[in-house]
Amino acid sequence: MLVNGIQYKMKTKIPSPQPAIEMESSSLCYYFFARSCTNALESSKRRLVAVVRCRHRTNHRAALSPWLQHLQGRATVSPVQQCCDCAAPIHFISSRQKTAPPCWMILARRRHSTMISYPDVGGVAKYQEVNPGVYTIVTFPFLFAVMFGDWGHGICLLLATLYFIIREKKFSSQKLGDILEMNFGGRYVIMMMALFSIYTGLIYNEFFSIPFELFGPSAYGCRDPSCRDASTTGLIKVHSTYPFGVDPKWHGTRSELPFLNSLKMKMSILLGVSQMNLGIILSYYNAKYFGNDINIWYQFVPQMIFLNSLFGYLSLLIIVKWCTGSQADLYHVMIYMFLSPTDDLGENQLFVGQNLLQLVLLLLALVAVPWMLLPKPFLLKKQHEEVY
Repeated sequence: MLVNGIQYKMKTKIPSPQPAIEMESSSLCYYFFARSCTNALESSKRRLVAVVRCRHRTNHRAALSPWLQHLQGRATVSPVQQCCDCAAPIHFISSRQKTAPPCWMILARRRHSTMISYPDVGGVAKYQEVNPGVYTIVTFPFLFAVMFGDWGHGICLLLATLYFIIREKKFSSQKLGDILEMNFGGRYVIMMMALFSIYTGLIYNEFFSIPFELFGPSAYGCRDPSCRDASTTGLIKVHSTYPFGVDPKWHGTRSELPFLNSLKMKMSILLGVSQMNLGIILSYYNAKYFGNDINIWYQFVPQMIFLNSLFGYLSLLIIVKWCTGSQADLYHVMIYMFLSPTDDLGENQLFVGQNLLQLVLLLLALVAVPWMLLPKPFLLKKQHEEVY
């Protein structure tokens, strides 16, 4: 693209204004920012190329028309807003960076746009980076369902969101209140939450906090028909293990809260650590794709070491405890891993060599902290000085 005698490379193709694309709002501007190549310009000037795509109403459809404006010094955006007939403010970002990324955007369907926007709170993915929003479509509503976990409430939530989805054209053309508009905007997220809540509610065997024998009779029963000693000596196993989810006999017992809270907490830890590992692994693929060795060796590696030396080790203990039926206190194990790493674990030992493993993991975690925090800023400062 040639603008004011300066050649710009556009790696993405600007769509032709001919096709019409259906949009929801009556007035909308899409805008992108491309940072110009300052090695072809005077260092005292800031240049900016802004590609503004304006929406024009034609037979209730939107034609996206490309508009190009070359700005020098402080940008004046009023001509662009006039051509777009757009009430929303247009922001321009200026940079002295020597590289010029192309104009780009993230396209998403209405059912995905809300979920993809959650990672943008922490930071928007750069051009050609892996977008974690794709994974958030599943992980966010599922982690909600792990805590919610009631298939009766899940059905109510699903019916409400289906009403919003079925009548979305009507609601889209109306002015809604703040709370209703927020719920309507997140209708597809709430639908996923409801579906996962029904699934986890069946696992927890809770229908408005009431258990049901949906998948067969309970595996436990009283020792005699009167059930006089049920509260003192407990129940005995009279049938095979309940085939799916929590046995209904757990509900209403004195050990219900410790058992279910422990189950939900441990499941949340395993899922949370898995999601954090996924995020760090995605950062590795980003760094590898862009050839950024600093992020690989001084961000990805120490982060993986620190996370899995502590929380990965806790996840391992949870799985071992589930598989072996051990009565070890994991709180005690993790706390005294820091306070007294060389002490004998006693009855809290889950496997042979656990003391040595804890000592090694603790040392790795301590080494990973300065490795992660100190070298990268100095290396980036050195790179910056070499470039500028």
